[in-house]
Amino acid sequence: MTSMPPQTSRAALGRPRFGRSALATLAFLFVAVFASAQTRPPTAPLDTLVASPAPQVSTGAIVMTRSTLPDISTTTVPRQAPPAVPPRLDDPAAGERFFRTAVHAARNERRDQADTAIRSALAARPGDSRLPLWQVMHALKTRDPGGLVYHLPGAWRAVQTDPLAAPRLALHMHQAAVLLVAVYWTLLATAVLAALWRSLAHDLSALLFRGANHRLRNWTPWLVVGVVLLVRPGWLGALGLISIPLLLQARGMVRAHLLGTWLVAMALVFPSWPLLRESVPVIDPDSETMLLARASREDASTAVMQQLRERLAAAEQPQRQQRLLLALGVQEARRGRFSASSEHFQAVLQQRPHDVNALVGLANNAYYLSRFDEALRGYQRARELAPDRGEIPFNMAQVYFKKLFVPEAGQALEDARRLGFAPVNDAATTRSAGDFSATVYLDLSRQDLRASAKLEAGLYPPLAAIAAWNYFLGAPPLPLYLLLGGLLAVALLMVYWGASHLDVRCCESCGTEICRGCCSVHEDTLICPACTETAERSRSEMVLATLLKNRSRAVGLATTARLARLARLLPGAAHLAIGQTGCAVHRLALLALAVFLIGGGWAFDPASERAVAGLLLAEEAVHPLWLPLPAAAWPGWLGWPVVAGWLLLAVTYALALMDAARLRQRLPERLVQQHSGPLPGPGRI
Repeated sequence: MTSMPPQTSRAALGRPRFGRSALATLAFLFVAVFASAQTRPPTAPLDTLVASPAPQVSTGAIVMTRSTLPDISTTTVPRQAPPAVPPRLDDPAAGERFFRTAVHAARNERRDQADTAIRSALAARPGDSRLPLWQVMHALKTRDPGGLVYHLPGAWRAVQTDPLAAPRLALHMHQAAVLLVAVYWTLLATAVLAALWRSLAHDLSALLFRGANHRLRNWTPWLVVGVVLLVRPGWLGALGLISIPLLLQARGMVRAHLLGTWLVAMALVFPSWPLLRESVPVIDPDSETMLLARASREDASTAVMQQLRERLAAAEQPQRQQRLLLALGVQEARRGRFSASSEHFQAVLQQRPHDVNALVGLANNAYYLSRFDEALRGYQRARELAPDRGEIPFNMAQVYFKKLFVPEAGQALEDARRLGFAPVNDAATTRSAGDFSATVYLDLSRQDLRASAKLEAGLYPPLAAIAAWNYFLGAPPLPLYLLLGGLLAVALLMVYWGASHLDVRCCESCGTEICRGCCSVHEDTLICPACTETAERSRSEMVLATLLKNRSRAVGLATTARLARLARLLPGAAHLAIGQTGCAVHRLALLALAVFLIGGGWAFDPASERAVAGLLLAEEAVHPLWLPLPAAAWPGWLGWPVVAGWLLLAVTYALALMDAARLRQRLPERLVQQHSGPLPGPGRI
């Protein structure tokens, strides 16, 4: 039989069962509560409680700014590895490429491409004065008056900022002035020669043929011109030779003006003007001045650094050594060798403690070496010495950003913009190397570059900038200023010691040219041989007066016709003949400017790739002797200088035609009113 499990009662199933662990837990909790109640300190009665006053809280707004915090002079910033090459705000190589692209596009008349390229060049190379000057010249060539007005202020600011711009412009202006004065002197001498032709012919006829009546031979002045051309003294030398007899014949304001033009030409070819001598090294690419400028502006170059070291080893003057050390320090820094660069800057500061370029360069090196507090101290000292340089607060802003001093950085950037330094297109925020932003190493100052040019000026021959014009203007090896000065001395001596018997006068009856050797006296008046013969044949004073009046009228009408032809042929010459020097100078100046623009004004472009027009090879010239100007600069017959010259020439000759008409109307009336007076003309200017 199988055994059954024991039956359990219902009461036993419904009774809850607690284990020993549960009972132990309850007991522990009861004992803990009872113990805590026994250890609590007794409470004080209510009448013994004292309420402490509540703290006073300000209801105003709480201002939390840096101005309320203590000044922080130093901070601890994690040191970072210096950049291999420090970043730059500009890109000289790219700027030069863009500039050449703009020039090429402008030559091919692709105006949009030229504008885009020149804007890119300005962004990559903002300190180059050639770029805004090129914009001005391009606006002139394309006949864009709006662009010309827009670009002129920028070009003016660039010329004032760039220390190399003023010497280049000085050389261009000097060469243009030499050519313009030569053209004006040529026209003036031609006009005076035409006005004095009959007087000079009378004088030469008296000297060569020794006749009693000194019969006029109009071809004799050509002998002077032919002899001068056979000597081949050059342009200015020929003008000096021709001006000698003109000074002897001229009188009054005409002589003074001719003499003044001669002195101006001699001053322009004087070789010892400081500005001209100091400007020559600026156009020589192999000069030390240009080496310093390239080293401080362009990227690091092994060839440039080698030349700097060689010149530094040979330098003896302390000032020259300091300039080379500054340039070498900038080059070392741009190669990423900040410690070596700092040594060069420290060497400069030992001799010149207040050199701003060295202070800024040293501070820039400290910035790239993560010595930010040292960099700030250097910038602050440099800012005290040069408060007008916007590059210094800009560099300070980069250090402030690294130190997380954002308000100070913003204020420094605002100071930089206020001082005129604002990187193009916010390049400072886009160009960086690693965690370092770009800072600015200052270019060599204007004083340093000028001192270098002054030191090198003695190495160049006199008037080296117009060396290609030597045979064109004068007769080497005689210097131009000695040639003109010697001829001027001869002319003044001849004027002072001139023979009185060749002193040309006018006949006081008809105005014909006479001298003391061929004139005669009739009733206390000097008259010519023809009037003398008339007076001798006359039988009464009434008949003589009529005959002299008729002769004066005939000579006056012939002279008027001759002056009218002269006015149409050469503007201003007729005014010289009748003594109106001011009107003559005005017309001759217009004519000289027109001839200059057509014949050579196109060769002077301050933004051209060529240094100056007067320094070129023979194969580069239009003609090495007769027109030594750069053939590549010729803009064509539709170029703006040529067109402007033709327009000015048309205006001048239109004025000359009106002058001829006025002379025909006025001079005969004047002769009639003067009865028997002489014509105030060729013999009396």
